[in-house]
Amino acid sequence: MKLKWAFLIEVFLVVFIIVSFSIPGFSYNNDNRSRTMEGGPHRAINYYAIQSFIRNTRNDSIFAKYDFINGSDLSGITVIKPGNWKEDILEGEREGKWYQWVIEGGYTADEPERYMSLRHFYDPLGVNQEANYLTDHVNEFLTSIVMGTNPKMDAKWWGALHSPYSIEKGKEFMTLAFSSANLQEKEKLFAAAWRSLGETMHLLADMTVPAHVRNDSHPGVEWTQYITDKYRADPYEEFVDQKVVEECLGSPDPELVEAIHQIPKNEDGFLKVLSLFDCVAKYTNRNYFSLDTISGVEKALGRAITNSNGMPEYPSPRLEDLETDGEGYYYRNDYLGKLYLVRMLYAQKLSLIGKLSLIPKPEIDDQCSLSQAKRLIPAAVYANEQLIEWFIPKVEVIIDSFDLHETETAGREGIIKGRVVHIPSGMYDQPLLFTMPTNERIGLKINGEIFETQPGAISIQKGAIEGKVQSLPPELIKDVSLLVDIGGMVVSSSDLKVYNLQLHPEKLDGL
Repeated sequence: MKLKWAFLIEVFLVVFIIVSFSIPGFSYNNDNRSRTMEGGPHRAINYYAIQSFIRNTRNDSIFAKYDFINGSDLSGITVIKPGNWKEDILEGEREGKWYQWVIEGGYTADEPERYMSLRHFYDPLGVNQEANYLTDHVNEFLTSIVMGTNPKMDAKWWGALHSPYSIEKGKEFMTLAFSSANLQEKEKLFAAAWRSLGETMHLLADMTVPAHVRNDSHPGVEWTQYITDKYRADPYEEFVDQKVVEECLGSPDPELVEAIHQIPKNEDGFLKVLSLFDCVAKYTNRNYFSLDTISGVEKALGRAITNSNGMPEYPSPRLEDLETDGEGYYYRNDYLGKLYLVRMLYAQKLSLIGKLSLIPKPEIDDQCSLSQAKRLIPAAVYANEQLIEWFIPKVEVIIDSFDLHETETAGREGIIKGRVVHIPSGMYDQPLLFTMPTNERIGLKINGEIFETQPGAISIQKGAIEGKVQSLPPELIKDVSLLVDIGGMVVSSSDLKVYNLQLHPEKLDGL
């Protein structure tokens, strides 16, 4: 009889979990709580990481020559209809600035939702039989029906290599975009490169979510709380939305900053990205609880608390190592003051013999979530700013010469020669050679003013700049500079001084 009831309960759970997931109740929303494909915490994190990067490039001698705002729009492919599985989503062509593609990558990284969800976890300690991928409940019968087979893929390797828009794939898109001479192909490749950066930034931001680095699946099937804690949502993810991101911008933990600074500057670009994932994931794993991975000795009654999901415990943090206050909060002091990690509540339980006892029940309430967000959001922004810096190619536009000539038909003309030089750094260990599609206009400034050149008057082939600029203005030309749109960013050259020497051949014999 007991086995029969157990079977019926199992069937009941299967049916209702399938129904629940058919109309998903997302917690840490990919966009916003109305599911309109707009806004959301990941787009916001990507946006503020870009903003911080641009602000901090003013003192960089290379990036100071970049106009990050006013470059061309790029046409590319993105998700225009969300879904749970690959066959559900719809992709189509859209147009936007380079930074809009990066921001949108914060959204598309989660599409299709169910397919991607199991690939966004990374346990840097591998406490469950050394598995770095998610193992919490994913191999159970119920989960396999709803979510499919466990892919055994962690977020670090998905974001760095195996995703169709991984950072390594983005590097490949960028390399091909630099060399392409076809305008439409070039735009799509640049858009794909920026989308890849944005999607990898999403996965790196996930490393600042405790549940994602502590093997806590938190599927968020709300009604199951009356039967089991196994399928409850993560309170930190539920709490953090776009507004919280914007309210929690600030300085990252010096502990994390120092760890990222320790990544060797001369390390291979791909290995740098792996190290960055490790730095962020280890920092979050070591310093924060997720709701299902709270462990240690509760202080009021001296009772041992263990992970509610049945997975192995983590060495840190531990309840016994934390301070407590009169409201039941467990906290420690850090660079911002009190970091609230968990609150201990107590329920009364009546035993069979009529004796009341207190049962400790840990929770992560809004005060804890806000306290953690004030540290973890800046961590996500800071780490992603570093990823942006590594991914954007460092390019110099150099004018080697600008020679003036008088012609009988076209008036004054200038013969220009120069170079587009990529400096290997960050993700790139080999120089990229830039080619501009034929008949594309390259900007020219004369005496600080834009001079309209004919399309194709100046060409760039494999990094070599050559051109003939006709119908130059009659006034004295003191200096010239070039503006080259590379991937939606306008890169300026330094001014080249022009010396207008008037030679008189008839006087070469002397005075």
